[in-house]
Amino acid sequence: YMDDAIAQGKSVTTIARELEQFLVPGRQLRQANKPFGVDASFEAMRLARTEIARAHAQATIVAATLNPLVDGIKWNLSAAHPKRDICDVYAEGGPNGDGTYPLDDHPEMGPHVNCLCFWTPVTLNAVGQRAAIADLRSSGALQMISPLQPDKLRRALLGEDMGIVSPAREMAA
Repeated sequence: YMDDAIAQGKSVTTIARELEQFLVPGRQLRQANKPFGVDASFEAMRLARTEIARAHAQATIVAATLNPLVDGIKWNLSAAHPKRDICDVYAEGGPNGDGTYPLDDHPEMGPHVNCLCFWTPVTLNAVGQRAAIADLRSSGALQMISPLQPDKLRRALLGEDMGIVSPAREMAA
């Protein structure tokens, strides 16, 4: 359900309302702080927020991995990060201690429920970018995926050709 709801671009509130039937049926709804004035199940909202954040993190990693101008990813704390926890350790980790990790060796995003931390791609320096672009042009890789191949592009963006499986799909399997 979560994979489909996120792929359809449903909001956290919509997902939470639809999830309520699967969690604790009949539980009294609570007034949510954000968006103001919305009654929702806390458990459903938490699940929806957590899974949307994980999907965003996975999409960022896939996009960064496919981008030859990116050589790492940086762990960023959410502005709503309330107290020191494992996320702070990751934000201060990596080979240089600045929260930047290699694309093939990084912690899993979403180490706890309600984690809203996020990845940002780290690009090569100008010299590295010029070299990567020259390599792409000479290898013909720029012609590998075109707008005329939407299925190949979709598989690449979803990481299906890279063996990436979403946590929700793993649980369903």
